[in-house]
Amino acid sequence: MKENKLIKIEGGVVKQVSNVIAIANKLLAIVEPQLIPYRKKDKWGFCTSDKKIVIECMYEGVRPFSEGMAMVKLNGKYGFINKKGELKINCIYDGYDNFSDGYGLIKLNSKYGFVNKDGKFLSPVFFDAASSFCEGMAKVKLNSKYGYINNKGTLVVDCSFDSADNFSEELAKVELNGKYGFISKEGELIIPFNFRKCNSFSEGLASVLIDENWGYINKVGEIAISFSFTYAANFSEGLAAAKTIDYKKGFINKKGEMAFDCNFTEANCFSEGIAIIHQFDSCGAINKKGKFLIKMSQYFLGNFSEGMAKIGLFHRNEAFGDVIFDRFGFINKEELVDKEVILIQEKKNVGSDPLSMIYQIIHPSLNYETVGSFSEGLAHVYGFDGKCGYINKEGVQFWED
Repeated sequence: MKENKLIKIEGGVVKQVSNVIAIANKLLAIVEPQLIPYRKKDKWGFCTSDKKIVIECMYEGVRPFSEGMAMVKLNGKYGFINKKGELKINCIYDGYDNFSDGYGLIKLNSKYGFVNKDGKFLSPVFFDAASSFCEGMAKVKLNSKYGYINNKGTLVVDCSFDSADNFSEELAKVELNGKYGFISKEGELIIPFNFRKCNSFSEGLASVLIDENWGYINKVGEIAISFSFTYAANFSEGLAAAKTIDYKKGFINKKGEMAFDCNFTEANCFSEGIAIIHQFDSCGAINKKGKFLIKMSQYFLGNFSEGMAKIGLFHRNEAFGDVIFDRFGFINKEELVDKEVILIQEKKNVGSDPLSMIYQIIHPSLNYETVGSFSEGLAHVYGFDGKCGYINKEGVQFWED
């Protein structure tokens, strides 16, 4: 029986690389199990998906691993461990952000800096504020002005701007004297400060405001879509929420044409083929044809992430009009696919207190006081009993009281 061989072509020459099955076996052997934050009473560690503890529950708090490093809290201070449970960065810092592009953001004595995975400083801890690395650049603040450092710790863009965003598609939105423009990673002004407001680049376009109207520009500052909108959001998955100057609402394509009408008070960007639409006290999820997959009254829906979206039940304080969230959970995309519009109705029960309302809870996952979004199969949740921890998409809880 012939062996299955993996081959590749280099310069027209066919080369045998290795046995396919052997490569697959080696890859399977080096795949590490996911390490999940696990709470045991008031201490935290990490476990595998079958709840086997692999890093002892000894910390006051932890966060999921990012680039092989995880934040841990001990004696009120923050540090980082690797997947072997080794404390690579001592718990001496006042604040932190997850590792990104090989560096972690730390805070010490009200100043910010960056460390690598061995705990060595990329630059002195002296910035007034900073953000994590994005596209090889990190935004930093000194003396009330913003600039950027690269991943060698060099201040490549002087702190001279009134505000700044992270780099997106090789350009960064910056503000100077109340106007906005875009710079390159070398600090060169690519698009002048001509705009009252603008958004960062997304899918090659940025929405910008001139006078009272919004339009879109490309990366060299040319007008790509005319200034004919009173509202224009970022493009995502080829569509952007917009309101035209003749009062039409919906989603436009990159030609500036209305792909479909959709009345909304707020509209989220498309994520995983679905956009969340808010209409006063109701919301819904639409597909790219503008069809509602679900409508709900007195509910909140968040963007889909990894096939899951945050869902929240709320009511209004009738005296002040404030929105009060009662409970949260999750809804998955499978519940929306190929189904007719679902209306989840509220059920009011006004007792002796005329402001009290009790709503019929339709969705079974609404078990938490607050929840975070899913990332790498996990979401952070807080219970009504004050207990918190992580769950997976099946609702399995990774904690032990």
